[in-house]
Amino acid sequence: MISIQNVSKFYDGRPVLKKINLALKEGETHVFLGSSGSGKSTLLRILSGLIDADEGKVTISGEIVSKLNQKKVSRQIAYVIQEGGLFPHFTARENVGLAAKLAGWDQEKIGFRMRELCALVKLHESYLDQYPKQLSGGQRQRIALMRALMLDPPLIFLDEPLGALDPLVRSELQRELKRIFNHVKKTVVMVTHDIGEGAYFGHSISLFNDGEIVQHGEFKDFIKNPSSDFVTRFIQARVPPSELLESL
Repeated sequence: MISIQNVSKFYDGRPVLKKINLALKEGETHVFLGSSGSGKSTLLRILSGLIDADEGKVTISGEIVSKLNQKKVSRQIAYVIQEGGLFPHFTARENVGLAAKLAGWDQEKIGFRMRELCALVKLHESYLDQYPKQLSGGQRQRIALMRALMLDPPLIFLDEPLGALDPLVRSELQRELKRIFNHVKKTVVMVTHDIGEGAYFGHSISLFNDGEIVQHGEFKDFIKNPSSDFVTRFIQARVPPSELLESL
């Protein structure tokens, strides 16, 4: 469904993506994994048509993605960012219904879809009349996901959607997101720096370093057949030290 061919991106002459090649299957969850500045979020923005690649091309269902057709591309994508990106002067209801209102939906259709989404994300409808500042971090992310899914696009893109949450809330929302992904059966691309999150969600994982994909595959491949010392170090750096585990 998503084809990435020889994609490169430069800022001030410095490469931030270097000839990326990937094919992402329809109906699966794909994880872009890596440290800050590794290029993973830049590639997600290129996939969304928010910025153009300097070299190479991206196609979604055979159509080339670029800033020129970003409006058309955006109709296919539910986009969720860290902390939700909700409009603070709109209620949750207004945030969720905005795209549908712009698309010309009537109030009855908007209300029906909103009730569907409340049930999907397990959020009581009473929260819809509150403003983002009145909601918890977890509630804001649920609202952001509802807003993204309102028009039922075939793709879900998430850029560090749980990164700002405390560990208990993050763990709860991870379980909820996986349930939702399994229910809606869409193609998902998630950016994260957390190897555990990547393993939990990803049918496939692409590990980025310095603008390149250093390994792509299932999580078990990273454990059993790491492609380099960097892959091994990245994984080990995100689990408790062996001497700590042995002392337990």
